[in-house]
Amino acid sequence: MGYFVCSTLHDPEGGLAVAAERLEKPPIKAWFVYATPQTSGETLDRISSYKWIVLRPKRQEDQIPNLDPIESDHVNALQLFVEATHPLSHTVRYIDGDRFLFGMHFFPDDVEAIISHDKKLGSHGFRYIGHRRSRKAFGSHTTPIRLTESIIRKVYSELIGFETDPASTSHTFSGDIAIHIVRTAQNERSMRYPHGKWLNSATTNISITGYGKSKAFTCGNSLGYETALARHREIIRRRSNPAILTDCQALYNAFRETGLQDETEFHEWPQRVELLADWLDFAVKAAETRGQDATKIKETASKVKEIDMRQLRRLGTREEMERYCRTILEAL
Repeated sequence: MGYFVCSTLHDPEGGLAVAAERLEKPPIKAWFVYATPQTSGETLDRISSYKWIVLRPKRQEDQIPNLDPIESDHVNALQLFVEATHPLSHTVRYIDGDRFLFGMHFFPDDVEAIISHDKKLGSHGFRYIGHRRSRKAFGSHTTPIRLTESIIRKVYSELIGFETDPASTSHTFSGDIAIHIVRTAQNERSMRYPHGKWLNSATTNISITGYGKSKAFTCGNSLGYETALARHREIIRRRSNPAILTDCQALYNAFRETGLQDETEFHEWPQRVELLADWLDFAVKAAETRGQDATKIKETASKVKEIDMRQLRRLGTREEMERYCRTILEAL
């Protein structure tokens, strides 16, 4: 049995190039990277220099017809693993490429602990491990992410019956789940990852046998706010303190002090509210498919839809957006 990692990678600013320097190979067979055309050549050059990384640039003909480009990219990243291995004999971790680089470069011990835990999963029988961000790592995220994803965590944990963090973008599957997701995607209208449909593929019609029943495996700093890393050159230039990059909360604090937080969160609020609504709509369908009472989820979804997206987009500042959304989201 082998352990593999697969990811999408989108780094147009080249901020991840430094994280790709001098990487030590973690205890995995290979890392499959599906990179967008906009990704920096510097980042791609550094990644392609490692023999244990299989880099595949996105091609126009890869587009899955029924999915939007982002959804198609996520499925194609997983398909690299399915096509290049004998998946039924292996285990695969799906994680965003920026997040995996972030972890390997700054928190290799944490990455190794995750992999060591995952390897207990076993390769056969539809098995799944969810990776839950620690309180510190989750707290390092921007306000739009924390407020919306805390609702996702709560709803899906109640739906599935154990603590989970489906929006952490870090999950490990046995090979048969990977095959199931890739095949299912060909006939689905929506298959974005992180998305409830991936989690549903791992839990609705199959047994969860890969880990303790009480909660997902909690990770440390490696699942912190990696988006700040993409701007790390600016952070280092303004702070002249590279040591902050070894702590996810310090990294986010420095990111906030640069003033980049305002720009980032201004664009994140509409995106995250729409993503939350999408997750909740699917949670309703998943509950009904399971024969569970979906009343509470429907009430939550209805409240979220009280946020008028046109009004939200007309607001001129991050502060105005936050005040508007908080009044609704914090009550859930």
